[in-house]
Amino acid sequence: MVNCHSSKWYFAKCDGFSPKHYSLQDADFDGFTAVHSNIPVPFPIWTPTTCSRGLCLSIFSISSSILGYNALMHAWQTLFDVCKKWRTNPRFYVLLCSVSLALIVYAIVAVRFPSGSLRITKLTQTYALLALLYLYLALLISPLYETFTHLPYRSLVYKARRGLGVSTFFFASMHAYNAFFNQLGGFLGLPFLPFKYLEAISFSFTAWCILLVMALTSFDFMVQKLGYAKWKRLHRLVYVAAIFILIHALMLGSHFVHLGSYFFQFVFIAVSFLIILEMLRIDRWLAKRFARFSRTNIVTFVVFALLIGVYAYTGVVSGAGLLLSIHSHHGPRASEGK
Repeated sequence: MVNCHSSKWYFAKCDGFSPKHYSLQDADFDGFTAVHSNIPVPFPIWTPTTCSRGLCLSIFSISSSILGYNALMHAWQTLFDVCKKWRTNPRFYVLLCSVSLALIVYAIVAVRFPSGSLRITKLTQTYALLALLYLYLALLISPLYETFTHLPYRSLVYKARRGLGVSTFFFASMHAYNAFFNQLGGFLGLPFLPFKYLEAISFSFTAWCILLVMALTSFDFMVQKLGYAKWKRLHRLVYVAAIFILIHALMLGSHFVHLGSYFFQFVFIAVSFLIILEMLRIDRWLAKRFARFSRTNIVTFVVFALLIGVYAYTGVVSGAGLLLSIHSHHGPRASEGK
């Protein structure tokens, strides 16, 4: 154990560019860093007691003797810089909230449904809905801020967007694990599934692979390594993943069994709002390239008319009972069973 009163270690509190030195027994240790031979190092002392201070100094002394002072300082400085960068990065808080939300959801479902298939079903559905929500928010940011340019917190929201994308992959993975391995029995259960079910799974697996690639390349290091132009083109595959996820949800989602339900109408309106914003972006791009499109929003008008037609068609299909979902036959069978 290092003797705090006879050690060569002192502590300095930075005062501008002139650090003031204090002995260990006199130091307050609030905002102080360790100094050895007048060389400041990023070694913050968090513990208030003299014994804990000595323990920290002992660990530091032993580590420096084994690894070498310069190597240890470089490693510690790198770790310190990374932690400081993440602490001020909104993506860190988005990911932290996502993990916390996943744990809270699991705890609530575990309390309400201690065991059985109903517990797995609820977890699968909840994680799927959260993945859809995060994906929608990640896709909404750019067109929303480009259309409504006076919205506040632009830079902060743009920085958090990649965190939303990684969270989408996280919740999609949680959903996929519970659905594929716990509900369907993993790869051994695939031969017993009907073709329509396999078709829906293939869409979701392709979307998951795209989200995986995007999550692995969402860090600043990968942006610099790939170059922003290539990285941007790669991450535009998120639109392909979104389409495949939507098809998967329509085919397998139990919340999409009845297209006339309030939930489906809410989702349809939300998706339509996103599509309209994207079409406005396309119209602005056309206006910059071609003068004849400068005063028209022809793409937005055509797509808006198509969305109205699709909405009317879903009402007709819902009334006729012709639904896409595989689970659509469960309702009539349950009624017959009664």
